[in-house]
Amino acid sequence: MEQRALKGIARTAWGLAGAFLLIAATAASNPTLLFLTTTAECSCTLDRCTVGRQEIDKFLRAVPAKCSLQVIDVSKVPEATKTYRTLVLPTAILRGPTGIQIARFDGFFTEADLLGAWTRHLSAKEKKP
Repeated sequence: MEQRALKGIARTAWGLAGAFLLIAATAASNPTLLFLTTTAECSCTLDRCTVGRQEIDKFLRAVPAKCSLQVIDVSKVPEATKTYRTLVLPTAILRGPTGIQIARFDGFFTEADLLGAWTRHLSAKEKKP
């Protein structure tokens, strides 16, 4: 009985932590890169998540503007898969300062993919009157 209660408390705590992450990710004043990953999956998914994180790190070093990174581990925050409609991991979602999605990459992506989306966004932004 006590063990079941402790599991319920742990799930609630993770749920609250997840809600905080989701709110923080949408309230940023700078562009945000959401990275949905996992630490509890098969080795092929974990390998893709590791490569995805390396590509994101390269992207963040290459971007001249400040872009914040929010990493969400869906094995710890499972409701994030519903919130962000994630079907495959890793998923990277690039959002502008207002929280509007600029680009989304499900599964495999590279630094060049992220930089291309960033450049297209900046070009479109400059063309607006």
